[in-house]
Amino acid sequence: MASIDVSLLDDCVPWEGKLFEGYGNVYYRGRTLKAHRVAWIEANGPVPDGLVVDHVCRNRACVNVAHLRLLTREENLAIGIVHNRTKTHCPRGHEYDSTDSRGRRECSICRRAQKLAYWRKHHG
Repeated sequence: MASIDVSLLDDCVPWEGKLFEGYGNVYYRGRTLKAHRVAWIEANGPVPDGLVVDHVCRNRACVNVAHLRLLTREENLAIGIVHNRTKTHCPRGHEYDSTDSRGRRECSICRRAQKLAYWRKHHG
């Protein structure tokens, strides 16, 4: 856990090592685990079967144990769905202003950039 800056314990403590899909990863006891799960184990002991470690702060890279809690997988998924519905802007900061063919929200700026990148890759 050497990749943790604990100077601001009330705030998020971002993992400063490698990230994968926004989560910190660490080699721990012979396995690669998510860093927030290792932080929970070190502070509170093993995660009981059927439960997952959830970020109250919604910051996947945070390893502050005060920002973590145990939930069932179903509870965690339900919270994520509600959280995503409240988002008004894409990860790059553009406002969601359209929907795709599956009804998912998107921003037209990023969608246009994706289409252009695809065209350039396949048509030179």
